[in-house]
Order: sequence, then structure tokens, then C-alpha cells
Amino acid sequence: MAADLRLSKGVINAILEGRVKSADASDPAFQPPLMQLLGVRPMQQGRLRAVLYDGLTINQHCILMHDDAERLFAEGHLDKFTVIRVLDFTANAMPAKNMTVLIINKMDLVRDGE
Repeated sequence: MAADLRLSKGVINAILEGRVKSADASDPAFQPPLMQLLGVRPMQQGRLRAVLYDGLTINQHCILMHDDAERLFAEGHLDKFTVIRVLDFTANAMPAKNMTVLIINKMDLVRDGE
């Protein structure tokens, strides 16, 4: 990975634990996190299930709800190892399943994968 392109190590756990929130983006010092897609597959209603990596943690409980996610997937822009900048996200706790789902509402493509 290029020296100027570093994944945001540890940000997945910080988001899931509530230490980083999407609302922090209004802070000028906030840097939207960079994450890498390790896998993406279609779900219902134009949503995509994703496996994300932040350089430290792998999260298998992620849903891409970005407006253009389905189109980007169909065009091959969300391949394995694609790097994304996460601009808006939510962490939804699912106590019955003992997990938290990371929902990506808005993102930018930083670098294509495979």
C-alpha cells in the first residue's frame, strides 16, 4: 500500500464501541476513516453485505447502504481489496444476536481492488 494511503487502524472497534461517531465528521479535525473491502455480496433491496478491514480488525457484520452501492458493485468497483473512505456510518446494536452491525451510509472510492 502506498505510503500516503493508510488504513485507519482500530477504527472499526472504535465505531462499534461508540468511541467514534459519524457526527464527528462536523469537526474540522476529523479524518473520515479509510477501510478495505475484503468481500461484498448482494442482499435484498439494493443493499450489499461487506467484510471490512481497517488494518487491524476484520468486521463481517457490515451493510453498504450507499445510494450507488448496487451500481458500483454491478460495475465491478467494489472488488476485493478496494479501499473506501467512510463518510457517514451508523453502528446498530443487535442484542438478541449479540452483535453490532456497521452500516455505511455514504462512502467514496479511494482505490480500486483486484
